[in-house]
Amino acid sequence: MKRHWFLILFIGWCHQIFGQYEVGTQWTYSLSDFGIIKPQFVEITGDTLIGGETWGVLSGIEGCASDFSNCVIRKEASKVYYKDLSSGEEFMLYDFSLGEGDSYTIAVPGSTFEYTVYIDSVRLVDFSGVLLNVQYIDNPDVGSYIIEGIGSESFLFPQGNICDPHYSSIRCFNSGGYFLDFNPDQECDETYIEGSSKEYEVADHIKILPNPAMDFISIEMESPEKIEYLRIIDGRGNIVKQYGKLDQVDIKIDITDLNTGLYILEINCINGVYFNRFVKK
Repeated sequence: MKRHWFLILFIGWCHQIFGQYEVGTQWTYSLSDFGIIKPQFVEITGDTLIGGETWGVLSGIEGCASDFSNCVIRKEASKVYYKDLSSGEEFMLYDFSLGEGDSYTIAVPGSTFEYTVYIDSVRLVDFSGVLLNVQYIDNPDVGSYIIEGIGSESFLFPQGNICDPHYSSIRCFNSGGYFLDFNPDQECDETYIEGSSKEYEVADHIKILPNPAMDFISIEMESPEKIEYLRIIDGRGNIVKQYGKLDQVDIKIDITDLNTGLYILEINCINGVYFNRFVKK
């Protein structure tokens, strides 16, 4: 019986990998935004017919890969193409009929610049029990490897040096009810702050104003909670300021003696521990 279920799953995945992208297909990536590591959702929100071919309409490309934000995408067997709607030009994003030693280019719409991708090797890799072909490549602006039917492990399109490649990676892929989790230790929609020794989950209900700040910061919390103590942590994980019980109504902290940089705010309440970040100018 297990063999039958595995065969059904394998056939389903083959359809998702080699067939056309369905509306609703979603890629989730980790992207760094000034010290905050947050999810970036790229989704096929619809389709359009151009020259007798069906193309997927994308959302979530803006930001790190904004040069490609006016592109649509389609999949044809082992190849994926994108089309610039402004010029009507069609380009290849990747091609799994290519093998070790081959190379190709990814053109930037509206520019003469191209990313050259060299394929170092091709292997079959197990992702959460699903075996997929992977091209290992030599171009950090594109990524470290490309997954067949899914794309670069860094981002769907090249980001160049716009975003920090250290934190840019695929978290999840969902298409037609088939789901792949590339990092089971991290939720697809989790946002956190990167510290030197630990990762801090961001509390959206805590506001730090102004941010960036030069002399003082004010802390606002949407719901009143009793604060046991508050800490400010620098980029190396050191506690640089600590306060005992505070009046939650009006919290104002002098930061004039802090060095310029990114800091973590830790608030310990009876109901939990919350984190946010601010920048000292």
